Amino acid sequence: LMRHLITVSGQPGLMVSLEMDHISVGKRTIAQQLQKPFKLMHSADMYSASDNKASGLMVDDQAYRNVEDLCRQVEMLKLAHPNLLWVAVDYAQLLAPSDHALQADVSRRLHRLRGELKVGVIVVLQIGRDVEKRKDTRPLLSDIKESDQYEQDADIALMLWRPHYYNPKHGDPHEAWCFVRKQRDGGGTGDAKFAYNGATLSFYEPKSAELSDETRRECQQALTEVPNLF
Repeated sequence: LMRHLITVSGQPGLMVSLEMDHISVGKRTIAQQLQKPFKLMHSADMYSASDNKASGLMVDDQAYRNVEDLCRQVEMLKLAHPNLLWVAVDYAQLLAPSDHALQADVSRRLHRLRGELKVGVIVVLQIGRDVEKRKDTRPLLSDIKESDQYEQDADIALMLWRPHYYNPKHGDPHEAWCFVRKQRDGGGTGDAKFAYNGATLSFYEPKSAELSDETRRECQQALTEVPNLF
């Protein structure tokens, strides 16, 4: 999604990685660019992808203790890079683990940041384990872990699902779905079938995916209208 936004807009974006360091994020990004298995990545590959630095993706892997520290850093980066188009936080629950009240504060603060800096804010979230206990494992907004405030603040909510993850014996390891669970501006909801390459950690649209024109338009709108994505 982030590489797609940079390609479409031509403007830089910031990924705040609270779980992985910048080297791990860089290896994953380059594995996707080179279409080379992630497990076979070596340091030489980092240099062979000479356009990576110019790709527009900035990575911040600082261990922020709270959302205010994170927002101050983003404000400083916005001053240094006025054309910064979006900020992604992966994953937001780490800013206040196991604290429902603080999670709500995190969501509201990130929502305000969007308006203050005029940037798109992409909040990556984990879902709860209870989904694994259901027969139908397709994710719902109610599955978002820790706080329902994220659901309330979101303008657009996209949820990924790989059936093989929940049923490795029978599921197709390359099948993946993106569900548009919420779109505040009235664009509608829907779903789109994708293919997943576990070796390169890539999602892509297979030629065989049967999507209606309406669903394709809805999903394309959800993926490209950055200012409305939270």
